[in-house]
Amino acid sequence: MTEYELGTAIKFATTFADAEGTATDADTMVIEIVYASTKAVGVTAVSMTRDDEGEYSYTWQTTENDDTGQYEVEATATINGVTAKDRDLVDLVRTKETD
Repeated sequence: MTEYELGTAIKFATTFADAEGTATDADTMVIEIVYASTKAVGVTAVSMTRDDEGEYSYTWQTTENDDTGQYEVEATATINGVTAKDRDLVDLVRTKETD
């Protein structure tokens, strides 16, 4: 899980491919971001930007007012009637820890 400071822009990127591994465009492509502890939705089924064949991205601009903690990120593609999902977890913190 990647850690980000409140107030930063977080770019999520994903690639979807067919059974042969060839990048494939989705018929629909959306992202949802949910606060893990309460299941409160931060971003609801927003369309992602097509960057290239089968490649999509979305930039989430966090604010100082967002809750700290873990967020579940789920990108959902529909390709020829089949639904595929890509999931991730991110952690929003006030100040990023350094090693």
